[in-house]
Amino acid sequence: MAIAGYADSGDRHVEAFLGLFDRLDAYFAEVIGAATSSEEHPSRHPSD
Repeated sequence: MAIAGYADSGDRHVEAFLGLFDRLDAYFAEVIGAATSSEEHPSRHPSD
């Protein structure tokens, strides 16, 4: 598999690409957490 060979090459681009997923995971966790907290406390909703 070309992808597995590319990933095993130790290329910095692969590390950066995987780091992007880490950042996206943290971002979505923050967004979901903010949405959950606004549902629990409707008085603190940003549109108010």
